[in-house]
Amino acid sequence: MGFIHYSTPDADCVSTDYTLYEKYIQNKYRNFSPFFISDWNSSALADSPKGIISEAMNQAILDADTYYQCNNNSCQDRIAKILDKKYGIYLSPSQIIIGNNATSLICFSIQALLAMGKKNYLAIAPVYFSAVDAITLGKGNLFIYQPCYPNLDIMGDEIEKIVNRENTEVLIITDPYFGFGKRLDQDQFLNLINCCRKHGLILLCDFARYGIDWYTDEEDILFCNKIKYFSKYDSFFAIFSPCKKLFANGIKAAVLLTSKNLSQYSDYADSFLGSISSPQFRFLDALLCIDNSLVLQNTIQKNRQRIKNNYELISSLCLGSTLELSNPDIGNYMVIGAKSSKNSYEMFKNVLDNCNLLTLPLELYHFFVRNRFLFRVNLLLSTAELLNSIEVFQKFIERNL
Repeated sequence: MGFIHYSTPDADCVSTDYTLYEKYIQNKYRNFSPFFISDWNSSALADSPKGIISEAMNQAILDADTYYQCNNNSCQDRIAKILDKKYGIYLSPSQIIIGNNATSLICFSIQALLAMGKKNYLAIAPVYFSAVDAITLGKGNLFIYQPCYPNLDIMGDEIEKIVNRENTEVLIITDPYFGFGKRLDQDQFLNLINCCRKHGLILLCDFARYGIDWYTDEEDILFCNKIKYFSKYDSFFAIFSPCKKLFANGIKAAVLLTSKNLSQYSDYADSFLGSISSPQFRFLDALLCIDNSLVLQNTIQKNRQRIKNNYELISSLCLGSTLELSNPDIGNYMVIGAKSSKNSYEMFKNVLDNCNLLTLPLELYHFFVRNRFLFRVNLLLSTAELLNSIEVFQKFIERNL
């Protein structure tokens, strides 16, 4: 096993053990389903492109027994053309890998880096726990830097010091900040790229949750506008999950882009990732079709309005309370914070037992704030159930302050 070091003294390793959360739910709620406020459940009201999904499924039925290799299908050619035409970035199809989901592509990227002999990693929190596990199980060493809460400011001089002190070889960025719905601004992002260039680091960007932009109507179903900066850097892995702009659960597929000097590892994709199913391939293929762009734009616009409306209602409900709300500008998640002297695992159990609310604390993603219980909220849930759940949580917190 490798080791993990944190920039914050508030790190609590108990709260990062997701198996504890799983076991508690399984043992106490085997025959009962709490309201899952942090993720997807039956109350979700997201619009989805039903016609496109139906057509993709009809096509999939025709080749139901076919599985597509992750680095050998026509989607790669179409993605390469989009990158060239829209962003002026030329990648050969061999630099593009299609995966079942973003988690598998993150783990594959880290396995490739470990195979290159890269042992020292710096991640900016929050960071997905699968990435942390992949590094430590592969005997890599990980330093996790936490931006200042609540503004999520990254101190460039601190990053430089860590890179030098820890002999960092790989920088991992999750953009937007996991759960907060806040993206790194352009200056922050460019400063990190410049840091990578200066120190010869490989940049691994997890853009999987780069969902619906709250304030820009022009949408790219596949990429985010930060992809253009990769034309200025030649040592990167970048992961995208186009389906997350349409729904959180359902047909999934993800895309990994690699710089030319790292593309030789795409040869290992099939053995590590296996293949994608016909429904996944057909749906991704449909998302890339120019004929479907108007339907996709309309779907995104409807979901954008629902997300913003729910956020405004939650903000009004919490006005004057002790709860702290993140200020999102992208995607369908926000973070709610409550004062608490307990660690997040204990609070998770108390909230579940007393409020019937299933939360995903941010400490699961290696983000810690002393005397705070932080968890993400899915803004595409039913408005009535969402507001009721937050009101129940708010009253519980006020009783226990």
